[in-house]
Amino acid sequence: MTTKIRNLTDLANTIGCYDSVEAIGKALFKGTECGIVFDGGHDYIAVSGYAEGADAECLRHVLKYPFTTKLFWATVQRADAEGVKMWYGWYDDDEDDVIEDDNRARCRDINEVLIPQGMTRRDYE
Repeated sequence: MTTKIRNLTDLANTIGCYDSVEAIGKALFKGTECGIVFDGGHDYIAVSGYAEGADAECLRHVLKYPFTTKLFWATVQRADAEGVKMWYGWYDDDEDDVIEDDNRARCRDINEVLIPQGMTRRDYE
């Protein structure tokens, strides 16, 4: 089921958190592998990947209201994947396995946190 997101309240309901930029940002950051950066305004939201300690920034993906839940989750997944790719590109050494295990223990799986109940990754790929 694809639903339209028309404002910050609709987005918060989709994610399952309070309808503030801070609450949505925290939920998205904690619910992704490397964390993503979120900001929003009256007529848009923006997400970008995050690579802690890297001296570069990931692309900023802007969605203007209204947009579908399918597009939102695909954009979140893309932003997180860019952050993960940058992080591993920045820290490509023998310690990757240890760091990856630590990140998996710290982060919850995106399927458990970000994908609405009844949907799978396939629904928005």
